[in-house]
Amino acid sequence: MGCTVVSLVPFAIPNIHKPGLVPAYFSIPSAEKEIVLYPVADGARGQYLVDQDKWIELVVSAETIAKSLVFDYIMEQICIVPNEAEPAIFWVPGNFTDVAKFSKEFAGNIELAKKRQREWFLRLVQVADDDFKRTGQSRSVTDLQRYAARELGLTREWITNDPGMITRCKSCYSLVSTEAAVCFACHAILNRAKYDTFEFAGGPSKSPAAV
Repeated sequence: MGCTVVSLVPFAIPNIHKPGLVPAYFSIPSAEKEIVLYPVADGARGQYLVDQDKWIELVVSAETIAKSLVFDYIMEQICIVPNEAEPAIFWVPGNFTDVAKFSKEFAGNIELAKKRQREWFLRLVQVADDDFKRTGQSRSVTDLQRYAARELGLTREWITNDPGMITRCKSCYSLVSTEAAVCFACHAILNRAKYDTFEFAGGPSKSPAAV
């Protein structure tokens, strides 16, 4: 029996890479218009047996993969508080494809996820307010924080009113600043020239190609 990753995150989560796993890449669509039910099946990984000088294939359960997809995505975000303020993404055992039926059966889970995501957005905005108050610079605010403010229907001085300063990422279609070098949502490189001027801890970046 497989599992289903459930996303209410209003932007796509593409190209999630799980090295050594088959399949190795997962892409969860945007839930901007409706809940996304993303099926996850058993996977596999290779293991080398030194004493027998051969590779064998080990099954990786759908549950293990689903847990990893959800946990890793949540933990890589800023301003989260586990089980309190975090992206609205979770997993359930079983294969589900009917959004209407799922929404009725798991209404409690969905409402809890929405509540936690709202709290996450509020924390993102609060941190943005603090940073802007300290620096007076709108560039101290991330596109993710601007997105959170818009989702909450809030107005802030650090949210640009100039449509010319906002564009859509060609990879995941999230709204991002035209000044951004990397998409906050999917991490695609939007401006290679600007990106190459940055220095990152740990050496050269191995991010995906520009879109």
